[in-house]
Amino acid sequence: MGKPYAKKEDLSGRELFAAQAAQSEVTTRFRIRYRTGVTAKMRLLCDGVIYNIEAVLDRDGRKRELQLMCSSGLNNG
Repeated sequence: MGKPYAKKEDLSGRELFAAQAAQSEVTTRFRIRYRTGVTAKMRLLCDGVIYNIEAVLDRDGRKRELQLMCSSGLNNG
């Protein structure tokens, strides 16, 4: 699928607390350009750390950007 450019954002305490309502292990959000085929069954590698993709969000529905809500630390990702 290639290596897309991604912006990594560690979640603040408030965002982490809100995210825990749906996904208890979400710790990091990655923003990438929209691309088809990205699913929550995939994993992401950034700076040697493996992240599990917990949710794939197209916030505005315009197919411009995806937000990947991710967790790390368990089972190497």
